[in-house]
Amino acid sequence: SPDSRYMAITEGANLVAVPMTASDPASRESIDMLRGEFDVGGAQFSPDSQHLAFMYNDTGWPEVYVAPFDGATGVVNLAASHRVSHDGAAGGLSWRQDGREIFYLSDMLETPELNDFRVMAVSVDTEQGLSTGEPEALFEITLPITFTANGGVTQSRTASPDGERFVLVLDASSQ
Repeated sequence: SPDSRYMAITEGANLVAVPMTASDPASRESIDMLRGEFDVGGAQFSPDSQHLAFMYNDTGWPEVYVAPFDGATGVVNLAASHRVSHDGAAGGLSWRQDGREIFYLSDMLETPELNDFRVMAVSVDTEQGLSTGEPEALFEITLPITFTANGGVTQSRTASPDGERFVLVLDASSQ
């Protein structure tokens, strides 16, 4: 987390928070945030460490969710979560530095063999609780990437602090 108090770890259907504040690393106990029957991945804390964005495939395809995160307990409030994406997500979650927008990759299913993606943006409002806007496509890109076992993309993408530029990691051997 940006406040250096927790690390989010995902594996299969499990999402845990690991406290980073214990003086003895061997004494750190992970805290279950989500244990379910569906795969979870790509967890990213908001810049203020108060929310967690993650991918969860409970609809049959990975979707992006955001939920409040309690830094005192290390627990995510799934009951107050919002599904951010509507047509699937392929990974690449990141937050704008002010926490008012989430970015992710959306697979363009009409041409899956080309690795075509849309970079999507969704507004986030935490002033009066948690609310999210509708996903908006920013631009399209073809990436030479591969998929993980749970359908996520093994691709790094990070938005600049203002959300105006993006860093995309490309496979140099395919260039």
